[in-house]
Amino acid sequence: MFRAQYLDWYYMVKRQREIVSGPEFQTLSETMRRAEIEVGIAVASRSGLEVARQRLDLWEKDRTKRFDVLKEMVQEVCLREMNLQMELSPPDKDVVLELPYTSALGLFGLQLQMAGELLPIG
Repeated sequence: MFRAQYLDWYYMVKRQREIVSGPEFQTLSETMRRAEIEVGIAVASRSGLEVARQRLDLWEKDRTKRFDVLKEMVQEVCLREMNLQMELSPPDKDVVLELPYTSALGLFGLQLQMAGELLPIG
C-alpha cells in the first residue's frame, strides 16, 4: 500500500515539474495575472482609478528620467572612450530600465584590467 502511494506521489510530482517548467505555464500565469488586474479595475472606484492613474504617470516620468540618465551615460562613455556619436531611442514601455552597477573601476574597468591597461584610479 505504501509503495503504491509513494509511486502515485512520485508521478504526480514529476508531472507537476513538467507542467511548471513548460512555456505554457508561463503563459497561463501571465493570463491569470492580467485577468486579476482586469477584475480589480472593473470593481475599483473612480477615485481609486484616479490614484492608480497618478501613480502610473509618476512611474512613467521616473522611467523617462532613468532613460535620460542612461542615455547620457552611454553617449558620454562612447564619445570619450571610442570617439563614437551614439543616438539612442527609448525602449518599449514594458522593458525594465535599470542603472548598471559600477565599482571604483568604472564601467570598462574589468575589461581594461584583463587587457593589461593601467587604470587612472585615485
